Amino acid sequence: MSLYDRLAALGRATPNFRGKGSLARALHRRLGPAAVARDPLREVTMRDGSRARWDLRDEAEALACWLGEADDAVRDALLAMVRPDAVVLDVGANVGWWTVPLARRVGPRGGRVVAFEPVPANRARLEWAIAANGVQGHVEVAPVALGEQPGELGMWLKSEETGAGSGTAALVTGAGPSHLTVPVVRLDDWAADHAVTRCDLMKLDIEGAELLMLRGAERFVARTRPLIFGEFEAYWLSTFGATFRDVAAWAGRNGYAMRRWDSRGGAFVALEEVREGIQDVLLVPRT
Repeated sequence: MSLYDRLAALGRATPNFRGKGSLARALHRRLGPAAVARDPLREVTMRDGSRARWDLRDEAEALACWLGEADDAVRDALLAMVRPDAVVLDVGANVGWWTVPLARRVGPRGGRVVAFEPVPANRARLEWAIAANGVQGHVEVAPVALGEQPGELGMWLKSEETGAGSGTAALVTGAGPSHLTVPVVRLDDWAADHAVTRCDLMKLDIEGAELLMLRGAERFVARTRPLIFGEFEAYWLSTFGATFRDVAAWAGRNGYAMRRWDSRGGAFVALEEVREGIQDVLLVPRT
């Protein structure tokens, strides 16, 4: 085992401490090039027991390899708010960051996860993770993007810049650069076609297209009233001409209150001021 892999394994086994992420990032940047040259992929057991295959060419994935977790605290806080047999929509499933841990938690109690992932390379790794963790019976993979209008849109792939086999992808509109074209459907239509009548939680991580997706899901949201967690990152929202205030306006029109993630307290707290720069937000139905 290489020095890189020994230190990464130590990182996964070590309890969290202040500065652990910064240290892991620095060690990856120092030792990563040689490790990538040998083999960029690492198959590891995460701290929650799930199996994952990370591509070290993507720094976010490398960090997950070193830390042994990826959004565990916020994910566990959300799961504590829903029934053990919850139906969860993972919109922007990527390579299974959330899909597998969600399925491992809700699947044994009769719940299920629908994972929306339109990028073929991401979907291949997602399906590997689902099989490697034995949760095939609890996950449905939908090979489409969700948006406001049905059709097709281009997608920009971060992997084209990092050299990774898969990873972050974003829908683009207009003249933006794209690397592939994917099918887009409205959640309202998809849910009707697939007889999905219940949803307890929706997780959205689709690089700024969250509002487009929500506008195409308003009938479904009105019927099911799920909790909605979104990573409403300001830069990505701006690529679609939107801001966080637009997210707040959508929430108000559709009967949702907003809570922000307090990473220090490890909990969602009331959002007292709508301002730009707020990112990890939970929309909670008022009724």
